[in-house]
Amino acid sequence: MRRRHGRISSTNSDETRKPGKSAGGSPTRPPGTPRPRRSTSRRPRRRRTREQAWAIPVGAAAAHRTRVGHLEVPRAHVESVVAFDGWPEDVRLGVWVTTTRSRRAKLSAERIAELDALGMRWT
Repeated sequence: MRRRHGRISSTNSDETRKPGKSAGGSPTRPPGTPRPRRSTSRRPRRRRTREQAWAIPVGAAAAHRTRVGHLEVPRAHVESVVAFDGWPEDVRLGVWVTTTRSRRAKLSAERIAELDALGMRWT
């Protein structure tokens, strides 16, 4: 404790601590709340081929189409899917659809046919 301007202050007083932090510096948890656990799977994520990387948002688009009935996806929409390798993915589907529409001229005929089969609107 130090004496400052006639008052006794502590370097670890409640006023100097940042919200959400305890005196020890670790985040506070309500009593009885279990500590978050790490994933039991320690396997590293393998690099994906371009075809595998393409299949993830296409699968998300197919899931969205099945659920909603169209591919008019709002730009901010995020679709949560499990990829072919078992890893969970949050696909920014609205951004992907918008970007894919604008890059139609650069897509292969197979990819365009795949998206046409899903009912992709190109304009």
